[in-house]
Amino acid sequence: MGASENGMSNNFPKVSPDGKWIVFVECKNGLLMRPDSKLFIVPFEGGTARPLASNLAVMNSWHTWSPNGHWLAFSSKTPYLYTELYLTHIDGDGNASPAILVENATASNRAVNIPEFVNVARGGLERIDTPATDFYRMFDAAVQLSDKKQYDVAVPAWEKAVSLDPDDARAHNNLGIALAGAGKMSEAVGEYRKSLALNAHSSQTENNLGSALAEEGSLEEARQHFETALGINPDNASAEVNLGNALSAEGGHTQEAIALLTKGLEGAPNSPDGQNGLGVVLAHEGNLADATPHLLKAVELAPQDAGYRYNLGRVLAAQSRFAEALPQFEEAARLTNRQDPAVLQMLAAMESETGQFANAVATAQAALDVARQQQNGTLAASLEANLARYRSQAQIRSEGPR
Repeated sequence: MGASENGMSNNFPKVSPDGKWIVFVECKNGLLMRPDSKLFIVPFEGGTARPLASNLAVMNSWHTWSPNGHWLAFSSKTPYLYTELYLTHIDGDGNASPAILVENATASNRAVNIPEFVNVARGGLERIDTPATDFYRMFDAAVQLSDKKQYDVAVPAWEKAVSLDPDDARAHNNLGIALAGAGKMSEAVGEYRKSLALNAHSSQTENNLGSALAEEGSLEEARQHFETALGINPDNASAEVNLGNALSAEGGHTQEAIALLTKGLEGAPNSPDGQNGLGVVLAHEGNLADATPHLLKAVELAPQDAGYRYNLGRVLAAQSRFAEALPQFEEAARLTNRQDPAVLQMLAAMESETGQFANAVATAQAALDVARQQQNGTLAASLEANLARYRSQAQIRSEGPR
């Protein structure tokens, strides 16, 4: 009584242990932590509600009585952004003392929400087991490591989180992401499957599983998971990009792949996979002019990806833009430690096209050596023919006309 029809929201009532008082929150609208939230006290039997003198400037709520009814703990966002814990003494007449901050109740970037008193004698509490808190603490730490791509330490952190709560689908999914980042695709697939067994309606996990399967070469199964991801969430841009790339790799679905990649890039324009994929499929269609800006964007977004540079170089070379293609193959060769014969083959061709015949000979010889080491007979035969041509060009250049 006394807290109704006052034009305010009156909520979160807590009755004192002796049944004498009710302390509740009054604010203009909403529940709990509103900027104007104030604590009010009213006799349980009815009467006039009055604000507690302990109210601070911003947000007073989440209050709880001590077991003896003489103290009230509550939370307030005064004076910082993060919620702090305060105590106030309530006398026999329901008057509150000035609020006292409970120092060191939490870390500097954490909040104290919904406090409770524990009714035990002094020395009666040996320890508090907080499995949920421990899980989220480890979860947060693992997220930070994954965000920094420190997968060597992120993987054991996620494994610890999973051990604390084996039924959390997100933890299994995130462990899969870390394992994939560490190059452990088979293990990543296993974690994604565990996550989906716990939550079969995750578009993200379906997409992640498809990506890992595609990396393993299981394109048909990967495609099914991309389609499932889009069935759950038709606006999953990453799944659209991945399905578009999968269809492009299969062949025979060119227009469908272009449509998916185009739509995916509308939602995720900074996806290097999407930009590269659309550039590649347009190039295969012979549309080199439209392919080029997408491949340039892919290289801009992921400059350390040798494959993107190789694709861009191929499309530039196909347009006879040899001087522009040359640095793309040079960087791709560097990124692959000059151990990719296909990259070296294209680099030698660009060196030849730009008149660097001696460099073309040396690069073609290196490509031939690597191809032989890899026992790639077909490529080696092609490289031998190219090497002979480059040597002839270099000899003509060195001897001059007769």
